[in-house]
Amino acid sequence: GFVTGGTQRLVIDSSGRVGIGSSDPSSFGNNAKLVIQRAGSGESSSCVIYGASNASSLIQFSDGTGTAAERNAGFITVNHSDQSMRFGIQDSERLRIDSSGRVGIGTSSPTNAKLVVRNSTDGVEGIRIDDTRATPTVNKRTLDIRYTGANGRTANNTQLLYLYDNNSSSTQPFMEVENGSSSLFAIDSSGRVGIGTSSPAAQLHVVTSGAGSIRFADGTRAAELGSTGTLCYAGSITPGQGFALYSANTERLRIDNAGRLLINHSSSISTAGVQ
Repeated sequence: GFVTGGTQRLVIDSSGRVGIGSSDPSSFGNNAKLVIQRAGSGESSSCVIYGASNASSLIQFSDGTGTAAERNAGFITVNHSDQSMRFGIQDSERLRIDSSGRVGIGTSSPTNAKLVVRNSTDGVEGIRIDDTRATPTVNKRTLDIRYTGANGRTANNTQLLYLYDNNSSSTQPFMEVENGSSSLFAIDSSGRVGIGTSSPAAQLHVVTSGAGSIRFADGTRAAELGSTGTLCYAGSITPGQGFALYSANTERLRIDNAGRLLINHSSSISTAGVQ
């Protein structure tokens, strides 16, 4: 070993393993060729790689010398010019953390977001969350996206989007969007959709605190189905457009754009209205 000040500082054992601060690097296993140890209470160990401000510091992993992919099978690089940290395999960068803490996967420019995932490979999924628990805890979320700021357009600490577990005893929907404690949109385990309710009782269930409606539109024409609180209604809301009722794929009744009621006719045969 190498000794300074009467204290052993470095050891190279018979197998070529190196210990700095460790007198027995073999105790850390056969794969440990270099051990840096500070065993005192509260003491941290570190290895410093110093690079110039216009260069990079890196750790490189190799499994051969024949190709660049072998020589640079894996690497961790800190680029001191732009203060980014880069992770790569097979001589290609795969992930970058820029100087603002933004993370890019598949991109070297993760701008305008804290996490940017760019997928340029056809047939490969971008992001997958794979919950493989056999018996997940009841009513726990697999995905939780929320806003916790104080001045957003939604309520503070809003659960903007979450996906619940697949436990058969769960009482929560599969997916829900909330604003504060109010449910905006939900899909339950039977595929029923709730708007304004987290417990839809039909394939589409819309709940409002007052008058509400469902509108169907194609950009130029529109129809509505709704309630004013004391009256349910259905019909067209576009000027010049009529309204019809069908059965067995056949029109049975029509109210034309002049308010005339037509039964088994699609056009008026008289100017007289039916009352």
